[in-house]
Amino acid sequence: MRIIKISQKYKERPSSVLGIDDNTLAFLFDEAVDYILSNRGTREIEKNNKRYIEEYWIKEPNWSDKEELKSNNKPKNNSSLINEMKENLKKYK
Repeated sequence: MRIIKISQKYKERPSSVLGIDDNTLAFLFDEAVDYILSNRGTREIEKNNKRYIEEYWIKEPNWSDKEELKSNNKPKNNSSLINEMKENLKKYK
């Protein structure tokens, strides 16, 4: 979510924020971010007689980062991508 917030703040593609140079990988990453954001919505709520706009997840993302293998020895999740992203983020700390 930090990457998404930085991307929105500076109006850059999330893949640019991470410095992904490979065009195909950059497109796939941006597409994944777009899908995640499409599951977020806003609604009006009332608290203490005041109305507020609240963000909420229509379908909350599954942030699983455990490396599990399917029967064909391929990962069930994106933990290798997560690890690569963590390594890239170290440049910005």
